[in-house]
Amino acid sequence: MKRTMGFLMMGACLAVSAGLVLADGSYLITAQMPDASSVKFTASNVINKGLNPSDWSDVTGTELTFAGMHFDDVKDPVTGVAPNIWRATNFFAIDVANVGPGSPNVTSVTYTEGPKPQTKGLGYKANLVIVKGVYQSADVVLAGHTKRPLRSVIGESVSSADTAGGWARIYIGLADGKVASEGEPFTNADLPGKYSGTLTISASVK
Repeated sequence: MKRTMGFLMMGACLAVSAGLVLADGSYLITAQMPDASSVKFTASNVINKGLNPSDWSDVTGTELTFAGMHFDDVKDPVTGVAPNIWRATNFFAIDVANVGPGSPNVTSVTYTEGPKPQTKGLGYKANLVIVKGVYQSADVVLAGHTKRPLRSVIGESVSSADTAGGWARIYIGLADGKVASEGEPFTNADLPGKYSGTLTISASVK
């Protein structure tokens, strides 16, 4: 009797196994990113070396003012020579990015000298460099857009292909005189007063 019951149970298991059907299911997963609607300009005031998020703050309005002008006469510990130049406690970054996906075409970046108390103004005393900004990563150097005096910035363009995967970032700072091609620093030989100029940026959505 026990042997007969064992055969019956085995037969039942085989019957269930024979009726088992395996099925496959597949799903198409999509996400539709919208087209960029426009280009946005965001100016930031940067202190120290800008390595920490707290070093960056949004600029209100369109005037970029170098602050905390102070005379640096501290001797270099290696050379024993003091720079004897005037520095600011800040510099600026202007991000040119799409409002939406992709990166814009920066069609023109031009500096125009403004009122100043002497012949050489910010066109000589300040410099500019354009890099590729990348989300949560270090800036990427762009060939042909190295640091130079503001007076040399005339109709400069940066294509969308140059900044693909990021956006155009423009840094503006006072020259320190370490590299002659990057501008001349303010020294006590310069006249006191207000120095000014205008940076005009044109860009379009690709």
